[in-house]
Amino acid sequence: MSSDGRKKIGALQFLNEFQTQWIALKSRVGEKAIAEAYDNDGTWTKSMQGYSADKYRPEAGLLGPQGFLGKIGLALGFDPYQIRREDNKIDCSFFSGAGLLPNRSSEWGYASFLSVLIEHENNLDSIDLEMWKLIFWRAPLKVIITYDRPEKRRDKDKNTDLIIN
Repeated sequence: MSSDGRKKIGALQFLNEFQTQWIALKSRVGEKAIAEAYDNDGTWTKSMQGYSADKYRPEAGLLGPQGFLGKIGLALGFDPYQIRREDNKIDCSFFSGAGLLPNRSSEWGYASFLSVLIEHENNLDSIDLEMWKLIFWRAPLKVIITYDRPEKRRDKDKNTDLIIN
């Protein structure tokens, strides 16, 4: 963390924490519960992102108050109010730095530094839209999470070799 409170998370650090949280989830709820949630796009999205009436205080059943992505943020050292979902149409963001206008609508106010931006997309056919969304924001780490689900593709014959860097 820099002297002004900005946290920079590396891709490998994020990936390692993702794996740690995934293993913990599998041991806590079991693969069957995960598979059942995964089979329903809406349930899976809520499990990944967390949901409630207040986007700054997300809640979800299967994966706890912050959802899976929020759990990663907490483990990476972000406070709950530094983890937001659907802020400016970005599925999940972790922010740090100084809080701007902190005594207005939330404890923190506006984010002064976007540390991590995450887009979660169940539909591989629209992943390009999620990528463009991330391109237009400035953050040291941008993450797209998607799944190769052949049964959900519009073009079932399409070759979808994915490169992960």
